Amino acid sequence: MNFVETAIDPWRRTVLTHVAWNILWVSAFVLITFPVAHASYIILSAHRVRDKDDTDALETKHADLPHRIRRHSCMARLFHWVMAGAVFTLLGTAVFPPNPYILGEATWGWVYVLHGLVGLSLAGLSVAHVVFGARPKHWWLTRSMIAGWLTRREYLEHHEPARWPIKTRMPKEAGDRRSVRAPPR
Repeated sequence: MNFVETAIDPWRRTVLTHVAWNILWVSAFVLITFPVAHASYIILSAHRVRDKDDTDALETKHADLPHRIRRHSCMARLFHWVMAGAVFTLLGTAVFPPNPYILGEATWGWVYVLHGLVGLSLAGLSVAHVVFGARPKHWWLTRSMIAGWLTRREYLEHHEPARWPIKTRMPKEAGDRRSVRAPPR
C-alpha cells in the first residue's frame, strides 16, 4: 500500500483519494514515547519541589514577598483562552460539508489531508494539555494559568527566588508590601 493513493476523476484529473493508515502507528509511537521521555526528564532532572522545611525557611527569609504572585499576564491568559476557543471552533466546524464548487477536487483532497494532519496534531496537543493540567501534583499550575497568580508558598516551592525575583513596592495607602504585579485582594 502506498502512503498516498490517487485516482483519475471523470475530467481526467488526478485527485487524492486515500492516505495510508501507517501514519496511525507513528502517532501511537509519539503518543507513548513523549510521556515516557517527559516523565524520565522530570525524574532525572533537577526540577524537584522543595521539601516542607526548606520551603518554610525560604518563606521566613522572603517574608516581604506578596501573598499572591502574578504568574501570567492578562494577555497570556487571553491568548490561551482565544486559542482554546479557536481550536474547539475548528473541531466543531469540521463536521460541516464543504462547498465543492469553491475548489477543485485535487485541491479539496489536499485540504482534507492537511485538515486531518492538523486535526491530529491539535487533538494530541489538547490531550497533552488536559492530562498535564489535570494531574493533582500540578493543580497549582493550572489554577495559576486561570487566575493569573500563585501563592507565596507555591512560588517558593517551585521557583528559585534568585533566578525569578519578584519586585515589591510599598503602597502609599497601606503599610504592607505588595508586588508591583500582584492582583488586588
